[in-house]
Amino acid sequence: MRKCTSMKEIKVLFIANSFGDDTTYFMPYIAKDFDVKLVTANLYIGGCEVFKHLNNIRNDLKAYEYRLFDNDNMTWTNRNDVSIKEALLERKWDYIVLQEASHLSGVKDTYKLVPELILENSKTLNYTEYHLLKPHRENMM
Repeated sequence: MRKCTSMKEIKVLFIANSFGDDTTYFMPYIAKDFDVKLVTANLYIGGCEVFKHLNNIRNDLKAYEYRLFDNDNMTWTNRNDVSIKEALLERKWDYIVLQEASHLSGVKDTYKLVPELILENSKTLNYTEYHLLKPHRENMM
């Protein structure tokens, strides 16, 4: 098995649900084909909505299963009772993906509090630069 030590490394944290599990499972294998070492982790709560993620970070709740992919060994490590803050401070993530639950994923209003949350926590968590990616669909519900 090839080691990824000479590859470019990109770190992506998902604050998500089963969507994040599906994505984080396949991404490292795809990235490896492009000579990219992809460190992925998913803070998982099944069916979790953005509102609950916001509440969890505001109250620093240890409510997540933290699923980290080891790109060198192509294996997963799981830890229970992890907070969003703990995961954010564990490493300097290049990208952080916040996913909505499927039944609300097309509802634009569910994301209204996200910029406020980022601003509240960016200084504390030493994230000085952020970009909000807007949905590509103009006519969301």
